[in-house]
Amino acid sequence: MRHELSRFVERDLDGIAAMIAESDPRHAVSLIREIRQHILLVAQQPQFHRPWPQAGEGAHLTIASGCLILYRIVGGRVRFERVVWGGAELPALLQGR
Repeated sequence: MRHELSRFVERDLDGIAAMIAESDPRHAVSLIREIRQHILLVAQQPQFHRPWPQAGEGAHLTIASGCLILYRIVGGRVRFERVVWGGAELPALLQGR
């Protein structure tokens, strides 16, 4: 299935990488690579991950490498909305979508 990243995803990934790189730069690179790979896998079969209606119509949630990934299935595409470190407040971030 086709996929796209919202304008927030790259910024989210940069923030996660910067936070991890403070203590382990090599781990930051591998973590972001793992998350990007997970996004590609989810895009192939997005319906197999948990629906999360609290975030709106068509919203789903998946976890990769300690990060929550929010996406929506809209028509024939998957739109990845946010990637947040597991300890972050996802509902608060959604307020600023």
